[in-house]
Amino acid sequence: MDYYINQKVAFTPDKYFEQQVDAINSLTPQRLAEVAREHLSVDKLTIAVAGDCVNSANARS
Repeated sequence: MDYYINQKVAFTPDKYFEQQVDAINSLTPQRLAEVAREHLSVDKLTIAVAGDCVNSANARS
């Protein structure tokens, strides 16, 4: 149902989602690493930690 709604509201082509799955499945680890090096900068990354550390298995007493 969501695919149908998306097609009608966002005017996505009929085979859009199938094409996206194919594109994702065709990615190789080497290509992902290449894209990451090209677009991600360690200097600009922000690390966010979420969760309840009190109940975490790694919480310190």
